[in-house]
Amino acid sequence: MLIDRHGPGNEEKASVDDTSDYKTLRPETLTVSIRRPADVVWDMASDVTRWPHFVRCVLSARLVAGGEYHLTSRQQGKVVLRTGFDRDRLILDHLVILPIRLAFFHACRLIPNHHGTELIVSSIQRPRESPVDFSSRVDRLRAALDDLRDVAEAGGVSNVRPG
Repeated sequence: MLIDRHGPGNEEKASVDDTSDYKTLRPETLTVSIRRPADVVWDMASDVTRWPHFVRCVLSARLVAGGEYHLTSRQQGKVVLRTGFDRDRLILDHLVILPIRLAFFHACRLIPNHHGTELIVSSIQRPRESPVDFSSRVDRLRAALDDLRDVAEAGGVSNVRPG
């Protein structure tokens, strides 16, 4: 890789320090198999007002504008959720914005799998997010996916208690 320091003809090779701002951070992709058709899983997962039934940290969810919700969680208080849902493509992408204005993007896809569905969620560690905090966030995502699977497979009945 060449870096132009002072115009054409003065290129030099980039050092590790020059490219450190461009490194990739730790990604995590989670999957869960759900023994329900994709349209059933879509109906549950895209209805953010139902998230308190399978996302343990969400106590309540309220639509405030097209695709934007206010979630209430015990740990974070009021959280903003901006959705980029697309039913035709089975996309459930969303941006979670904490009260301290820290944002986390989660890329989510539903993939039909014969009579069931695969739910795939990818997230990337933020630049200043500690490995412990990222692991904790991934653990919460994993719990939400597992709980969504359990609720969907139970026909929409939830035993999940928000917390």
